[in-house]
Formats: sequence, structure tokens, C-alpha cells
Amino acid sequence: MNHPAFLTSDEERVLARVDEMAEEMFDFLAHLIRIPTVNPPGENYAECAAFVEERLLSFGYEVTRFTAIESLAHSARYPRVNVVGRFARCGPGRTLHVSAHVDVVPAGTGWTVEPFSGLIRERKIFGRGAAGAKAGLAASLYAVEALRRTHVAFDGVIEVSATVDGESGGEAGMGYLVDAGVVRAGQTDHVLIATACGVERLCFSPRHEPLRERLVEVPAEGSALVILPAAEVPMEIRLVRMMDRAIRSVLVRAPECVVGPASSECAHVERSGVRECLLYGPGRFELARQPDEHCHLEDVVAGCKVLALALLRTLREDEGDSPTRIFRTEATH
Repeated sequence: MNHPAFLTSDEERVLARVDEMAEEMFDFLAHLIRIPTVNPPGENYAECAAFVEERLLSFGYEVTRFTAIESLAHSARYPRVNVVGRFARCGPGRTLHVSAHVDVVPAGTGWTVEPFSGLIRERKIFGRGAAGAKAGLAASLYAVEALRRTHVAFDGVIEVSATVDGESGGEAGMGYLVDAGVVRAGQTDHVLIATACGVERLCFSPRHEPLRERLVEVPAEGSALVILPAAEVPMEIRLVRMMDRAIRSVLVRAPECVVGPASSECAHVERSGVRECLLYGPGRFELARQPDEHCHLEDVVAGCKVLALALLRTLREDEGDSPTRIFRTEATH
């Protein structure tokens, strides 16, 4: 439920559009899950890249492929193909990069459903990646599409990337985009990394610069999330404020801020010099990489709404985040 007092008329239209696109978004996510991008060794990356590229092009992005041919992991059989879509609006402004890795860990044992079926049952979608970055990629891509289809105006650029090898260090994925200068300080203002988090959570990497001196407990690889006390949340970061407000608007509750195990993708963003990097995704951390991995469909929708509001507000609002803003809308095509 969305609290109308927290929303402008434009924002209400954007969230209504997300509801209208829900079945289309579920179909996209199911198709992603059906492409078994298992890492190791890095299967079906080219097929997945082609699928994401087609959807980005149909949504009006300028699309570029970045193939990490220099990577030791790259081969003709297992090419390391990344796809980046650039979506610009009215004029110069901030650049916000949203990224999700498309690779998944091997299925393993213990499943009661086919792990790459994309099965939808009892308002849940099942499959490897359903609770992880594939759900985050679907929510992110359709969040931007909700802005496009409602013709809301914002200045600046949104980039969406589908990267490889997130489960194995990300050198040929986000690391390659950083080395290529796609994500870099002075060009990129904010980065959102799709992850298994939970629709009501904001997740920080323990490497996050504002947290380094504050953290008492740092989660180890594979450990549970650590709750971040409210006093330690770096609200001076614009993206954190916008995500906080978006979660409050969509879920009508304060977010739970957590610190997850170290993220290789965040580490690559950090060496790029970009200071604002946050992790978010509708799939739950507790279900990722488990047998019968799944995500509730209502969480995919809610996560998409959170992202749509956060993206719009991050690119639209003035430096003081003033509530007394004048919003512009594009003429309907």
C-alpha cells in the first residue's frame, strides 16, 4: 500500500504503471531464470546478453556490449559479455548506474522444482537467481520503464548494466566496466547494485567508505546480514536518503539498514572513485543460493516501485531535497 501523502501526482502515475506492467515484468524475470547462466564455468552468457540487449533496445536505450576478451576466464566457448544500456532524458544532470550480474551459482541438490524453470506458483517465482540479482535486474529495468511509459521528466542519465562473473569476483564484469571507464568518478554519481537483500532493506558493503570507521561487527563471507544501528546509517549520502524515502513511501515503514558480506562489485565501484554505492533487491538474502530459491511476486513489484521512486527523486530533486519543488512532465507522445 502506498501512502498518498508521500507521493506527487507524477509519482502516483509511475507506481500505477508498475502495477500495469507487473505480468510483463514477471515474464521477463522467468525468461532470465530459464537461461542457465551457471558460473563456473560461465554458461550461456552470450544468450543472456542478447536477451537483455533486445529488451533494452525495445525500451529506447542506447546499448553497448563490453566483452572482456582480455580476461583469463573469457573463451570462445564461455565468452564474458556485458551489456550496458544508457537512457537519457531532458538535459544535463546526474548519472545513476544500476547494475546486476546475470551469473548464478550451480543449482546443487535438494530442489523440489526444476531449478531453471522460472516456475510461478502461489504468487512466487522459483529458480536459481530468483532471489538474487536476476530479480533485481527485472525490478530495475522495469522501474526505468515505468518512468518512460508515464513520460515523467528528469534531467540526467540512467544506465542499466547486466554484467558477468558477479559470483566469482567480477573482474570480467563490473571490474571490466570500471577498467573501461564506463563507471568512474567525475562521470558516475551514484551506483545501485542488485543483490539478494529484501524489499524492506537497504544493504551496505562493509567496504563502504563512510562505514569503515564505524563498523564494530563485519559480516564474514556467507554469514548473515548485520543490522546497522540508525545512528550509523550514512544519511549524508544522497542515494541513501532517496532510497530511505522511497521505501517509506511504498511500504509505509522505515527501512531496515543492514551490512552484508563484502561485495566484489562494490569493491570495483570503490576503486573507480565513485563514492555513492548501495545494494538493493527484492529477493531475500535468506533464500538466495538455497534449494527451491524463490521470490514473492509482490516483493518484485514493491521493489520495482521503490527503485522507480528512488531513481526519479535522485535525478529530479534539488541539492537541498526540498519538499517544495516544481516538477515538470513531458508532453505525452
